[in-house]
Amino acid sequence: MTQLSLIDPSALSQASAGIALDLRSPDSYWQGHLPNARQVDAALFALPKTDAASVQQYEARLRWLFSTLGLNADAPVLVYGENFDGSVARAAWALAFAGVKRVSVLAGPLAQADGVPLSREAPVFAAQPFALSAQRALLATADDIAATLGNAGTRIVDAREADDYRGTKAATKAGTNAGTNAGTKPGAGHIPGALHWDNRQELNAAGTLDTPDALAERFGALGLAKHEPIVVYCGGGPRASRTWLALQRAGYTRASVYQSSWGEWGARADLPVETSAN
Repeated sequence: MTQLSLIDPSALSQASAGIALDLRSPDSYWQGHLPNARQVDAALFALPKTDAASVQQYEARLRWLFSTLGLNADAPVLVYGENFDGSVARAAWALAFAGVKRVSVLAGPLAQADGVPLSREAPVFAAQPFALSAQRALLATADDIAATLGNAGTRIVDAREADDYRGTKAATKAGTNAGTNAGTKPGAGHIPGALHWDNRQELNAAGTLDTPDALAERFGALGLAKHEPIVVYCGGGPRASRTWLALQRAGYTRASVYQSSWGEWGARADLPVETSAN
């Protein structure tokens, strides 16, 4: 099981050295990055569909990517971006899914990491085989969810905006990056039985995840129990990934992410949709 940790930018100088993945733009990366950081396009962590072939291709992509980046599943990896957003969380989820044992997330902008020397040099590293060990319990597929509908033993959490959840969004939106609602259609609604979670509730005033106790209290108020399996989805994966991190922080260790989220579910005519305004 992956050991996940959040690092405040003010404490980055005391963090253990290791490989870092920089999800910022190439321009930002070359203006100054952590000395051992590899620049990575956050879009590589997206999973648009969850049929068996797509999941296999996703695993192959992660194996190729992490091999190319010189990662080792036993060595610690730090992920950071422009801010502590869903793209950073999705990369952390992908590392855990691939079997990386120790994953840290910078819970804020790199610019706030005072006293940390930055480099404009290209890091020197060699590609090496990455032994991917897919943690399939962390990934929920459309078929997995369809099979559990009506089963009180699995809770489904919708981390999109309330208008998306209710199906009252006025205009179609598309995209899979953080801040968009991939695949949303007017009046679409949500997966039947899903609970709505305003994912702003997982953040404190500083814009990072709140304390474990505060998060546990809010998830408990939503009706979630730590012993039951939980599936989180959003528009295209990023926001659900951050909510997954929040659940992990609060002690909900049986949570998984439906990475394809509404981008896949809403596009499939064979999957049911609920439009109640609860």
